[in-house]
Amino acid sequence: MAAAMSSPLLRPLLAACFSASVYGGRVIREVVEHHVALNMVNKQEDAYDPQTVADRRSQQRIVHALREAFPQLTIVGEEGELAQPAPEDVVRCDLKALDDVTFDGGDDVQNLVLHWKDLVIWVDPLDGTKRFAAKMYDEVSVLIGISYKQRPIAGVVHLPFHGKHGITYWGGPGVGVFCSDHQESEAQTTHAKLLKQTVKSSKRDMICTVSSTNCKLVNNALQLLTPSAILTGGATGTMVLGVLTGQSDGFFRFKAATRKWDICAVEPLIEELGGKLTDTQGNVYIYDHIGNAPDFDNERGLIACVKPETHEMIVNVITKVNLTSALDGREMTPQWFQECVFLGRQVLAVNVVPGSVHTQQALAYLANLHASAWGQKDLIEKARSKLWPAACWWAFPKRGATELAQASYIWPQMLGSWEQVFKSEPCLPSTAALESLCERMIEEAAYISTCLSVDSNASLSTLVHGDFKSANLFFKSLSREVVAFDWQWSGVGLGAMDVANLLNTLVSISLLANDENELELLHFYYDRLNERLQALDVTSDLQKSYPFEAFKRHYVLAFLELHQSLEYVKSERLMS
Repeated sequence: MAAAMSSPLLRPLLAACFSASVYGGRVIREVVEHHVALNMVNKQEDAYDPQTVADRRSQQRIVHALREAFPQLTIVGEEGELAQPAPEDVVRCDLKALDDVTFDGGDDVQNLVLHWKDLVIWVDPLDGTKRFAAKMYDEVSVLIGISYKQRPIAGVVHLPFHGKHGITYWGGPGVGVFCSDHQESEAQTTHAKLLKQTVKSSKRDMICTVSSTNCKLVNNALQLLTPSAILTGGATGTMVLGVLTGQSDGFFRFKAATRKWDICAVEPLIEELGGKLTDTQGNVYIYDHIGNAPDFDNERGLIACVKPETHEMIVNVITKVNLTSALDGREMTPQWFQECVFLGRQVLAVNVVPGSVHTQQALAYLANLHASAWGQKDLIEKARSKLWPAACWWAFPKRGATELAQASYIWPQMLGSWEQVFKSEPCLPSTAALESLCERMIEEAAYISTCLSVDSNASLSTLVHGDFKSANLFFKSLSREVVAFDWQWSGVGLGAMDVANLLNTLVSISLLANDENELELLHFYYDRLNERLQALDVTSDLQKSYPFEAFKRHYVLAFLELHQSLEYVKSERLMS
């Protein structure tokens, strides 16, 4: 047995998974070649979820071999905890199986030190059991994924019935993606690297892959996507692999019909080639072997694409399908509205308004509102006396003292609640920087409030709504113009405060996916404000009296002040 008490390195661990997958594939082939009885059992009472002797023996081989090499490994296998393998299924991993391959990231990746507490191996010993039982062997695979800090970092996909002794795809970010052909024997292996351009399709029409299980939502999405061809399959591993190798442009499914061990091996391969594997909302899954237990479901479906633009297209189509699907499963067609909503009336068309349209309409409303009182000193003084002298529910004069008193207690709880998310996002600051954020916000709170105050910005102050959220808005059915109500927090302030509230609490995150999108929305508001002020003869050029950069600075400061209160409110709810 290999002593593995010290923290493992990525290369030997990945080599062990590579070797174990080949051993698992071999026993699957042996079951077929020797005509072994499948001894099939159904693992669920309310659904058909078969398990065969090949599933069990493959997992026994894999888990035993990995634990012999690395006794401290946490392993989650699809078949649960099984008995120890029979003597013929006791095998040892080859920790040097990948020594002749150079990882893309060089020594930094090859010798990456992994800590046991953050490391989990996800094993599907035979992905595609139904296909296997139906003798559709080409769709069978062995999947072994490595997750670290709840995100996949490397994976192995072994195809036991491809080639003479199987073919293995493996790799991950910083590793590369390789296709290993086991020629005369499993030990005689050649490793060929997959390049990004070799898996990306040419300018062909889209090809989609979906499950062969009929799903009305999938059918509705396919009608909108209009692919040139539709491929079907029954095993997640090989369907995603088809996207990886360029046979298909995208795989998606609406239902929660897959588990973490189905995707942990393939997600890092897709990611390394520039693609994405997410839920149907475009969000990645967290691989939490404790929090996801006992089902480990991918509860929000799947989308896998190598091309980001294809992924975005499928996310948008699925969003539209979900929006236009009634609770009875039927599509919200004009006929459905006639039968279920507008009885006795004719409905000619149903249109989904993009979120960007609603956002722009809301920003246009704010621009008109803010322009209406701009520069009117008497009106603003009256608003200060009759309404809030410092508008907005979160303004520092209203909540500042309470929040600052609670901040040192609340912030560590927030960090703990979101720890795994912070760790999984490389673009975020270090843990130390996040821990000190509370102290820095306390130090700067009064300064931020002063920068946003009416006294410091007398010439720029105007009438603001103060709580401009979706619950306080209506959209007119034809023009889509906004009508706002609930003015309990309205008063005098900077227009940037309403804009910050709208964009950072109510707008779909897809509209703020990057800085460019956010900047585009800020420019939209600023341009509408400028146009309205010119129409009212308040100013001929807003850029001279209130440059865009000054407005953007106020927006950023308003964002910071707003989130002091948001974190306090969220923490109150968490604690309650």
